[in-house]
Amino acid sequence: MVKAIDRYVHSLSKHVNLESEEMASFQDEIRSHLAESVNALRLEGYSEKESVAIALRRFGEESNLNAELRREYRFHRSFKKWMLAVSVLFLALSVFFVYESRALEERGLVNLDYMNNDFDKVEDLMGKTNSVPYEVLKAYVERHEGVVRYVLLTQKKRAVPIAEYAYPIEHEPYDPQDVYYLPQRIETEVTGIQWYANIYYNNSAIYPPQVHAVYVTGVVCFALYWILFGLWNVLNAHRRGSLNVFWVVCFFSLNVVAYLLYKAVELIRIGRFRAAV
Repeated sequence: MVKAIDRYVHSLSKHVNLESEEMASFQDEIRSHLAESVNALRLEGYSEKESVAIALRRFGEESNLNAELRREYRFHRSFKKWMLAVSVLFLALSVFFVYESRALEERGLVNLDYMNNDFDKVEDLMGKTNSVPYEVLKAYVERHEGVVRYVLLTQKKRAVPIAEYAYPIEHEPYDPQDVYYLPQRIETEVTGIQWYANIYYNNSAIYPPQVHAVYVTGVVCFALYWILFGLWNVLNAHRRGSLNVFWVVCFFSLNVVAYLLYKAVELIRIGRFRAAV
């Protein structure tokens, strides 16, 4: 039976002008399709010889199929290649966008730590002098211009506020939804006296709005990759005549794992078929 199918496939392929890789795939798909048909006919009670003859007759005459098969196969092959290429492109884009969003977030956290640690100079002077070092505070705000809106300093004696200072004294109104503050407690050398500093900063400067947008773009690209790769697997299984609901569910739920599983099952099925004949 195998020899008869091979002769038929070889005869069918003689006038199909394809590259070696495409030709091998083309012949494998025809063999797989014919083998499925022969097995089905054998289960219906036909002999091996009758099954092969009927399967070949149903598949069609070579002379009538060559041109049509060449056009159809090339179209599907090209379509699947583009679908696979686009799906891989979306996968690469998803990795890039997710990585970029994490990088932007990480840079924001680094800037936040720098802003927080840089305030140590102000803390040290206030702890030693129990006064506001205006020049140092001014330099701190200027170093973080665009991020720090202002610094509010509250002096307390035994937890009771006794004085309050702000720098800059005059600051523009801000959106409470966007401005956050870092609380700092400053111990002084004077017994019972503490300073409390609230560093008000623009949250959008630390965590730019585009971080979320970039991350969502990455997720969308990954979803598109998942769908396209699932469709690519469905088309492959359909052309091989082995598509069913189980494989459709697997392709769209397990993705690459389902593809590897399908390839393994196909190899086992073909091996058993060849062993049986």
